[in-house]
Amino acid sequence: MDRLTETENWLFKRTWWGLISLVLVLTLSFQALFFLLQYRDNTHQLEAFQNKLFQQEFSDLQSHLERELNQIQQSLKANQFDPKQAIERLRSQRFGLEDRGYFFVLQLHDIDGGPEFAEHLLLPIDPSQEGVLMDSGLQDERGFAYRDQYLSQLRETGQAQVSYWYSKPGTDYSSEKTSYIHLIPELSWVLGAGLYLDDFAVLVAQYHANQQGRLISSAMWSLSVSFVLVLLALLVMRYHNRQSMSRLHKLHQQVSDFQSQMVSYSHRLQVDVERKARQLEKMYQVDTLTQVLNRYKLKQDIADLCKNEAVLMVNIDGFKEINEVFGNEIGDVILCELAYKLKKRFVEDRVYRLNSDVFVVIFTPDLNEDVLILLNELHHHIVRDRLPQFNDHDVDFNVTIVGTQEHENTLGRLEMTMLHAKFKRVNTLCYSPDLDYSAQYRSNLSISHEIRTAIDQDRVVPMFQAIRNLHTNRVTHYECLMRIADDDGYRTPANFLHVAQRSKLYPELVRIMLQKSFAAFEDSELNFSINLSYEDIISDDIRHTIIGLLNENNAGRVIFEILESEGIENYPEVSHFISEVKARGCKIAIDDFGTGYSNFEHLLKLNVDYIKLDGTLVEGLLENKEAQYVVESVVYFAKNVGIKVIAEFVSQPALIEMVKNLGIDYAQGYAIGYPSVDLLPDDES
Repeated sequence: MDRLTETENWLFKRTWWGLISLVLVLTLSFQALFFLLQYRDNTHQLEAFQNKLFQQEFSDLQSHLERELNQIQQSLKANQFDPKQAIERLRSQRFGLEDRGYFFVLQLHDIDGGPEFAEHLLLPIDPSQEGVLMDSGLQDERGFAYRDQYLSQLRETGQAQVSYWYSKPGTDYSSEKTSYIHLIPELSWVLGAGLYLDDFAVLVAQYHANQQGRLISSAMWSLSVSFVLVLLALLVMRYHNRQSMSRLHKLHQQVSDFQSQMVSYSHRLQVDVERKARQLEKMYQVDTLTQVLNRYKLKQDIADLCKNEAVLMVNIDGFKEINEVFGNEIGDVILCELAYKLKKRFVEDRVYRLNSDVFVVIFTPDLNEDVLILLNELHHHIVRDRLPQFNDHDVDFNVTIVGTQEHENTLGRLEMTMLHAKFKRVNTLCYSPDLDYSAQYRSNLSISHEIRTAIDQDRVVPMFQAIRNLHTNRVTHYECLMRIADDDGYRTPANFLHVAQRSKLYPELVRIMLQKSFAAFEDSELNFSINLSYEDIISDDIRHTIIGLLNENNAGRVIFEILESEGIENYPEVSHFISEVKARGCKIAIDDFGTGYSNFEHLLKLNVDYIKLDGTLVEGLLENKEAQYVVESVVYFAKNVGIKVIAEFVSQPALIEMVKNLGIDYAQGYAIGYPSVDLLPDDES
């Protein structure tokens, strides 16, 4: 009974604290919901206040402007207009928040714009600018030509609204300003006034602070009320909990009555469990279909191989096709037949089914027995007898058998040897160290990790190699080349791209390269080229990235260099991409033309703009007449179909003169410039 009393107390405490936790969670949840609703309401009020403030201030601004316009118009009609008097009246007026608003007046010389389109008659915040000629192309600190913008509106409607960054009165910095501007044709005046937007932020911030104070007060009051209600609820729950524990005590006697029965049941259950455990252990270690040992048992045994033991692996050739042609039922028969033959041959040894159609045998070869001879004999033993006919078809199957006596990474070496045997199309093969590519695999894993780290640390960068126009002798565009920055400098794609292309990291590398290359030339007028493979072109993710980056400011300066490979012959996919980007103004170049799958038909079908001659052809021009003949034929063809030719790998000054004399349009290589993370200034191009 003492134990029952302890259990009763434990249950009471557990139930009590559980109820307390539940009530607290519910209370806090409701408080959080109430606070969230209050916060959303305050947010809506803040937005309404801000909108009302903007509307009121800009409405007052328009009223000021219209009042002055009306006064000037009335003076003109009555022939009483005095320009100096009007200017001085406007100079003294201030409006808007903190009286930062003012009028400005321009004497317009040319409404179409230009370097001397107007001059300030009135600029209260900087009178030194009054009388100075103005350039309509002037840009604010964000690069916006706001004067051209409002002149365009004035030409159409006689009035304009424009937002731009401008010096703020009473401060030493610029702020965003929205101005309303009107043209007075009779005077060739432009009258305008505006408000600085950051002045609104102060009032909005004050209003927001007041709201937060009210919200905190409301939350504290709500928490106080909730605390009182929770306390009352806990007292009620404590009372009902004690009532429940009293009922539980009555059940103690019934529990003791069942204890004796449970002891008997427990003994019988223990006996049944031990028997079932032995059955389950056997089932857990045996393959249910073939009745040989399973993968789980193999992992246990292969860790404890004896020094003189060997391991072989048997794989059914084309097992998937057998299942598809004859059905899974015949596949099961073949698996059982193979398991039977292996058990018959290795009576004293252990046979395992590793997975679907792969079996493993651990055996002890006879002294001085050649394992390869044993594998050949086993292969003959397995495949010599045909299976019975099924549906009037003879079902034959072949197997590939590999073996090893190495006890380190045994299964990995067997699987590697199996891949080699399948590749060489041999029935049997023994492991040897020259088949072990694990070092290469580890190197690839290391490179893959380095690529991921470079992506995470933003060390994937483009480098730019200049391309010179041989007719004008100026650099007209750059080729963007992928690099990974590290402590030793920059790693070229030859060190990592072959690994990236076989992983999921490659699209991310291409996306970074595209985004950084477009960003590098955003404020430049130079053309730039980006390399794309066939796999890049057919990738939806990469294509969407490209389309998203193209716009009316950069599309005409982009050249996509498509590597000539087997994939380029898939004209529908490649042609669709080319048509899509050329419709936006981009140009297309065929890279490494002159080797591999070079075909003039590609150039005509794909409507390219440039040919980039393969570097081996260009480097051979000085010593190889045949290379010169090939280049001359390419140049002749290109000029007749309107395609420009670019020579790569121009590594010395003598090559510059040679490719120029051959009629080539552009040159690229170390003689022109090395790849660099920085672009040359325009005056050095």
